[in-house]
Amino acid sequence: MKKLFTCIAIALCSLTAMAEDYTACPLTVTVNGAAMGNDPINVTVNKQSNGKYTMELKDFTLTEFFLPIGTIKVTDVDATNCGNTTVLSTEQTITIAAGSTGKPEEWTGPELGPLPILLKGEIKNGEFNAILNIPLSADMLVGVQLGKSVNNLGQLPNSGFETFHTATYDSHTSEEPNGWHTFMSASGLLASQVATITHTWASNEVRENAETENRQCVKVASAPVKIKLGIIEKIVASANGTITTGRLQAGSLTASDKANCAFLDFSLTDKDGNGDPYYAVLNNKPDAIKAWVKFKAGDDNNNPTASISALLSNGQKIQDPEDSKLEANIIARAINTNIASTNAWQQIEIPFNSDINIIRNQIKAIDINNNDISTYVIIYGEYDLKKAGDYQITLQIADIHGNLLTKNLIISVMEEETETETESETETETESKTDKETEELLKTSTKGLSKEEAEERLKEYGYNKLEEKKKKGIIAK
Repeated sequence: MKKLFTCIAIALCSLTAMAEDYTACPLTVTVNGAAMGNDPINVTVNKQSNGKYTMELKDFTLTEFFLPIGTIKVTDVDATNCGNTTVLSTEQTITIAAGSTGKPEEWTGPELGPLPILLKGEIKNGEFNAILNIPLSADMLVGVQLGKSVNNLGQLPNSGFETFHTATYDSHTSEEPNGWHTFMSASGLLASQVATITHTWASNEVRENAETENRQCVKVASAPVKIKLGIIEKIVASANGTITTGRLQAGSLTASDKANCAFLDFSLTDKDGNGDPYYAVLNNKPDAIKAWVKFKAGDDNNNPTASISALLSNGQKIQDPEDSKLEANIIARAINTNIASTNAWQQIEIPFNSDINIIRNQIKAIDINNNDISTYVIIYGEYDLKKAGDYQITLQIADIHGNLLTKNLIISVMEEETETETESETETETESKTDKETEELLKTSTKGLSKEEAEERLKEYGYNKLEEKKKKGIIAK
């Protein structure tokens, strides 16, 4: 399973304890997408000697159905440590054991046999949050959501820019959204020139139909970069208004120099003014990034557009604008560099050009009213469209009535066939020839071939056409 790291995702932290019991862990259960009331549950998370984890839910019961399921134990859970967070992820088959109370036959889980499960979670600052999907039957998908902050899993932190902290550089201060960073916390040779300028503010100017809890946004502005020559101040460049979940680097007075960039580097341990690292981690693969933007270009701006870019990393250092030496570390991109200056709120959605979008573009789901519901299809499975082979994926979708449809597919990635150049068996004459000599060589005339001669040559040589080159592609079975 690939681990995803991005400049625009959640900033995660780590676990120091080898084992932890989370008593009365908040629990939300969904059955085919419908939320059910359920009592808190005790969860044990234990680090194994091989670096992987075990998670155990003791005496799990579907309270609203009065249905005792049993003890759910998931071993060999993959773990990725970043800063102060451990990200947990696994897809495997388990067997549910009987609970610790009553008679074993009173628990339903053991009778269900082996079940495929999907687990995504994290341990951050001593808090455990996770999502566990268990298909108890062909028409009953149970979703188990654990922890008080489980809804933040796989989402941008502070995506509504509701909370801010104070960033400082020497005696200068600026408001930075939590989990995001500006020039006030920049690195690089010219950091002192740009960090003294305020580029961001907390703003109450939100769109008309914004959700009740989203009554604040971040205002970002460009500003001139000045240097002092004795008692004279001179404007030498303009620093674009930029925020990132990575860290900004100011390394050159030339705007196009890639020493000016946003970057993330997991080997660094620096923290921002709120105690967060200058990088972010995702434990799932997003389809797209979506944002509400209100943009007004400055007067006499030669390039009156704004941009949003998101890069997913394989866990190694990346930067934007990209450095060719680091290009191999980028596994997906979502970029829009042409956001118009309208001075009005507009919603921008930018898809990632990753494998999942290639697959999703080939999926078509229609409801009984002929409405296209393809975007609601959930895709499970591991695959690599750059590597030939067969990969199994699972598609799931539930309607508003809780009816669940599951379909298993095999994706075959075909190896690209290379063309082989062959040398001509006849040599080409390079010297000039007269028209008569050319006619004799090609056995033709200036009037062309006769019908009989053309038919004879067609029988001997066939049609004059190029074979189409086969390319690598995917076939769903």
